[in-house]
Amino acid sequence: MTVRAMQLRASDGCDLHGVHLPAPAGAAPALLLLHSANQTHRTMLPLAEAVCDLAEVTALDLRGFGASRCPVPAAHTWDRLAEDVLDWARSVRERRGADTEVVVAGFALGASVAIRAATRAEQDGHRAGAVQDTAAPAIGGARIDALALLAPHHRPGEPVTEQAAARNRALADQIERNGAEAVLEPWLRSLPDRLAEPLRRDIALADPASLVASFRGLTSENPLADPAVVVRAGRHTRRALVVPGDDASHPAEAGVDVAKLLGEAADVELAQVLAGVAQPSAETWSAAVAGPMRTALSKHGALSEHGGNL
Repeated sequence: MTVRAMQLRASDGCDLHGVHLPAPAGAAPALLLLHSANQTHRTMLPLAEAVCDLAEVTALDLRGFGASRCPVPAAHTWDRLAEDVLDWARSVRERRGADTEVVVAGFALGASVAIRAATRAEQDGHRAGAVQDTAAPAIGGARIDALALLAPHHRPGEPVTEQAAARNRALADQIERNGAEAVLEPWLRSLPDRLAEPLRRDIALADPASLVASFRGLTSENPLADPAVVVRAGRHTRRALVVPGDDASHPAEAGVDVAKLLGEAADVELAQVLAGVAQPSAETWSAAVAGPMRTALSKHGALSEHGGNL
């Protein structure tokens, strides 16, 4: 597996990082992989390796994590994370051409970012349509052609309680005073070693100020609190794979609810391959979802063949 570092200057000036696996022969789709909280692109590498013969893969460090440093709290919003994904999609099409199909896959928190990115692209498409006096969805560089939502964490329609928001603010204060490794160690000790060790590695790689900014900016809001966000994402992409998780951090109900809402406008495949698999390692869940992911990627070109409407 050939991997090389990638860097992108986001539209707000933040330097974003990731790693790139080159496209196989032919007009393969581009796959953007989004990790969850307190992780880096490394979490997504087992999945990248499992599908890199079918797609050009870029595994991202979301802003605030890994090498994508951004210590400004105001720059950490769900809309800004979504725009980062669209910046990556634009960069793919600038390099490979406007017809390149872009698939966005996210794990847990990354699934929510993927949904918000598709919703933001849908909004941009309708703005463009209003200017052109047409209701057609976006066809420009920010287009997302398909989603793969793996073990979603956020349940649509559930707001963050004030008590939970206060706990998250207090946690951010503790991390700012004492450092992420010290503050999060008791939580890490409660996890199986297969989860704790990769998290320790990724937390140690994070810039402390960026991690604090991310905590402050994101943890007081459910990015899917308005279920219409998910419906609009389906309206934009028209094709999605949803793999529900099956533990407290990745409740099965979250994945099922996301699939139902997407299904109001999109062709959705619901794959229950993680049922009964609690707290899986990246290697375990990647092996489980590899089959459905490969099937989804093999549908490359289906949107254009059907005029963008499956």
